[in-house]
Amino acid sequence: MIEKIHFNPSKPENMNIYISNKKDKYLIIYEDGNWNIKQENDEINSLYESKEFLLEDLFEQYGTPELRQSLHLFSFNTLIVCVFINHYKIKYYFIMINCVVSRYQKNTDWVYKLKNISKYYIYDKETPTNEYNIPVNKGHEASVYLKYIIDHYDNLADFTFFIHDDEYAWHHSGSIISLFDEALMSNKLYYNINDKCFNRMNDVLICCNRNKWIDDFKNWYNEHIEIYVPFNILNLNQYNRNSAQFLVHKSLIRKLPLEFYEKLYNWIITTDMENAETSRFLEWTWHIFWDIYPNI
Repeated sequence: MIEKIHFNPSKPENMNIYISNKKDKYLIIYEDGNWNIKQENDEINSLYESKEFLLEDLFEQYGTPELRQSLHLFSFNTLIVCVFINHYKIKYYFIMINCVVSRYQKNTDWVYKLKNISKYYIYDKETPTNEYNIPVNKGHEASVYLKYIIDHYDNLADFTFFIHDDEYAWHHSGSIISLFDEALMSNKLYYNINDKCFNRMNDVLICCNRNKWIDDFKNWYNEHIEIYVPFNILNLNQYNRNSAQFLVHKSLIRKLPLEFYEKLYNWIITTDMENAETSRFLEWTWHIFWDIYPNI
């Protein structure tokens, strides 16, 4: 909708936004007879909010009762992409959400209780009869998540919900079904649902020392992550949700190149390290990829 209003050559009177460089943190807006430099994030948020209110008005005026009722269950910035008016007819488009399940010899029929999922990808280990299969049982859920990202990097759904094969577990409250709704309502591009599992990076280092993993972890971090997020810029005392289950937007995944994920996947399925070690390395760092790196 923002594109149709502010970047539409057929409506030059509305073309009052200029972005000279996508990498800049600023944009230029024409207002009150002058071109003014503004903070990009602030102005985009303001544009988004104004168009959200417009969408709400349009749906209240022209939408069917069933559509209006369904929209009360979700926030506009998680499910609705754009709306166009054409002779008082509304075309509405919903954000696509895929669900990726890391399964190992468990029944996962419960995942189909999730609502608004576009497609399910239920991965197994060492099960060649399954189209979605990791050939070796290594890395726990990390190898599954990485394989999905590699295979779908160029055509990711808007959001992907990455989860384990247990609806209930010690590291999250209640059912994953409810936590999925919570993640949607958070309006965040990255949301870890494990609300009972927190770690600081200092805790990670202590754990590594205790298990004699410290050299492995430092070498692994230096080889795979240091070039993107230098370890010395991390806040070692900041608590982050842990134990990998999260909703993440494709824009965050693609902030890092495909080669980054390929290298991690090749490492995790070929290393001689134990699963308990390799999977934890990823559990401790997913938030660095998708919550810290995009904001550097």
